Amino acid sequence: MVHTDVFGLLTDKHGGYTLIGQPQATSRYQGFYIRTQNQEMFRIIESLYIPLPLLEISTELNTIIRTYTGVTEEVSYVPGQSSLLQRFSSPTTVHVMLDGKKIDDHCVWGRDYAINNDDDIITIHFQKKYDTREHTEFGEYEWYLAIIAMPHHVLQANTWVEHAYTYDKNRKSPPENRYVYHALTIKSKEIVYAVGATATKAQQNAKIAWKNRVKKATPNSSLPILVQGDLKNAYAAACHALASLITPDGIMAGLPWFYQIWTRDAAITLPALSIIKEEQIARTTALELIRSIRDNSLLPCRIKPASSEDCFDAVGWSFFGIETLLSTNPKLFSDDDKNIILSTLRSVISTIKKTMLQDSLVYTPPRMTWMDTVWEHDAREGCRIEHQALLLAMLRLQRTISRRVDPFEKELAAKTRYAFFKNGYIFDGSNDPIIRPNLFLAYYVYPELLSVANWKICIDTTLPKLWLAWGGISSIDTTHPLFVGLSTGENPQSYHRGDSWYWINNITALCLHRLDKTRYNHYITAITAASTRDILEMGALGHHSEISDALTQQSSGCVSQAWSNATYIQLIYDLYVLGNP
Repeated sequence: MVHTDVFGLLTDKHGGYTLIGQPQATSRYQGFYIRTQNQEMFRIIESLYIPLPLLEISTELNTIIRTYTGVTEEVSYVPGQSSLLQRFSSPTTVHVMLDGKKIDDHCVWGRDYAINNDDDIITIHFQKKYDTREHTEFGEYEWYLAIIAMPHHVLQANTWVEHAYTYDKNRKSPPENRYVYHALTIKSKEIVYAVGATATKAQQNAKIAWKNRVKKATPNSSLPILVQGDLKNAYAAACHALASLITPDGIMAGLPWFYQIWTRDAAITLPALSIIKEEQIARTTALELIRSIRDNSLLPCRIKPASSEDCFDAVGWSFFGIETLLSTNPKLFSDDDKNIILSTLRSVISTIKKTMLQDSLVYTPPRMTWMDTVWEHDAREGCRIEHQALLLAMLRLQRTISRRVDPFEKELAAKTRYAFFKNGYIFDGSNDPIIRPNLFLAYYVYPELLSVANWKICIDTTLPKLWLAWGGISSIDTTHPLFVGLSTGENPQSYHRGDSWYWINNITALCLHRLDKTRYNHYITAITAASTRDILEMGALGHHSEISDALTQQSSGCVSQAWSNATYIQLIYDLYVLGNP
């Protein structure tokens, strides 16, 4: 299949990324971005425009390939650096379009560029200055871009061009237009782009990049080859995509706009990190998560940068991830680690019992679950099924490590069955009969809650209400009045009321496989095929998207989401290593 309406996505392993698609950018999130040590994301290059008909976009894990009429372009990072390398099959004209900005700074005034073109290095100095014509909360800042291209022919353009961002317009994500700076035009066969806080540093980085440009980054050779064909390619791509989101600060939740370290997302990736041989990253991530738990037994939604908002389920997912890591490698955590885990776990359970129970069930206020948007009166306040299951999983882990039984585990399980298992299915809330896919999360973390027979009764009742013909799961009953079939973009109406989440789809298939792979084979096969299709043919090629429309399969939301990649890895590993499909 020939792809043109897709993206290529690369990361520099330091939090920066490059996202390119059509010759002219269609989103303000596209381009060459760098992330600083203080966790700020800066856009440097908006697009590298080649004025030729685009025939195809493809990727080879570490390289984005764009094929034009008469020439092929390859874009990659210089190994070990945040510098970009652009190669052509023959000398080609490139229009360098710049847009100096912090990722969320949409100011249009006070943007100054100065170009210095000597014989060897082109240096561009960008400054963002205060301007009385508009208010800004992002302050003043600057950077230097150094460009080496030899041999080359350079013409300074020094013009401003307005670009319409159609991708952002479709997402209802303003601003949908922006003036960018056409700095210069270069004709060359090889070009490197390097950034620095000073002109000297940028030039040094460019010289190092030019020297090391012949080296090629190699994908992780330790990844297990499990199957053939599309599944093999998608599995390898998902492993690479998840690894590419690892930074020195932690695991980015998603790109391009969830580049921060979100606790829930990081916790859910822990089992997959072990599968892709990143066990030490999994260990350090898990320990950082539990050390970040606040006195109220909750985790901040984000830890880098820290957020004031808390969430309950990130705590449960953290301990569930630790439990999974311990089951696969009991020696991963030292005795000191285990003592910290157990003492923190006991403290959390004790605090939950004292402060968060209502009628012996975990009660949370609005926006405390993974479905954290509000539309009309739908905010998922109250006692939610996945929260009970996550607390039960915490009690199970406490029992496993301490070898002592807390009677509350049995009491909570019985109370949860009584409050939620009604009319032949699992309610989403103890007083909320809406059908949502959170029962699959409950099965995933605590399958002991119901008997196998009763789980099948629940799933047989709810799955047809959530099923989407293309191979996805709706985030709400498709017959419910709140259901929205087409994504509403940044408007939250459809986000948890119709949009299909790939991480939920993958966990659903994994649960169905574990419960009864023969009975639910149709669903397992269809979900696996849809997720594979998203990775190989849609969005950012080789990466797993955040969400899809309900009515038709799309790549929507972030083009690479950590928990989507992670749960796909788990699904394929579960199907082809732990058990035959």
